[in-house]
Amino acid sequence: MTDLNQHVTYKEGHAPKGSRSCDKYDQEVLANIEKVLKEVEEGKFTPNGRDDVLARAIGRPEHPGRLRGVPLQVGVAKYYGTTGPKKKKRKAKAEKADMVQLLASVILKMNSGGKPSEEELKMMEDGGWRMSLKGVRYNR
Repeated sequence: MTDLNQHVTYKEGHAPKGSRSCDKYDQEVLANIEKVLKEVEEGKFTPNGRDDVLARAIGRPEHPGRLRGVPLQVGVAKYYGTTGPKKKKRKAKAEKADMVQLLASVILKMNSGGKPSEEELKMMEDGGWRMSLKGVRYNR
């Protein structure tokens, strides 16, 4: 996570300047930001990810894939940190590699006249593979 704070840039962009005044909504949000900052100082609220000071002040969580009060060059992943769906893909690839290795060992045993162990057959069944007289088949 970067050290940018959405509420700070929101305040800078929406605070009254010179002859320009705030509309009623901005006044409410700016007042709420101060209240939430006081809660943070008192330890009543800890900003975490999308539930940060600005989201709490506005009164609704930030939509996924969207940032308020942050320059365009700062993306969602850069601000909040990356998410973890890549880990699932890695796990699936590892499981697939393990299954291929298991199938290869079973096929080698069968080609040499041997018989797969009960443990190997169970692992194949759990992975969705079935043995038959015609060979090995995937059933999912």
